[in-house]
Amino acid sequence: MKSNLFPLTIFSEETLFNLCVLLYLTILSKHTFLMKSTEFGAYLKALREEKKIPQRKVAHAIDVDTSTLSKMELGERQIMIGMIKPWAEALSANFKELQMKYISGKIIHDFDGQPFLKEALQSVIKEL
Repeated sequence: MKSNLFPLTIFSEETLFNLCVLLYLTILSKHTFLMKSTEFGAYLKALREEKKIPQRKVAHAIDVDTSTLSKMELGERQIMIGMIKPWAEALSANFKELQMKYISGKIIHDFDGQPFLKEALQSVIKEL
């Protein structure tokens, strides 16, 4: 059932897909978005090192200590999706790119090997 309160036709298909994924993550985690990812952490570490930004600057931006940041970069601690925007700002990186990489990794991690994942996501997009 579609509501006239929030016309979804103003959004592109890509935006609707992103909203679908965010909805999935909200339902999955209920209160917080968590992802333990060695690949994503390593990616963030590589970006930080490439730009020669010290851990303390990024740690301050995401409100953790440097030890915790190090563990996140190594995939030993969970990264919350709410940290992505300040992390992107600290690294002068593209927020959209980082968030999409995080969300994609989360979906792949949770649903790897599911034969109907693509169709399920498309179905949710249609319902939005």
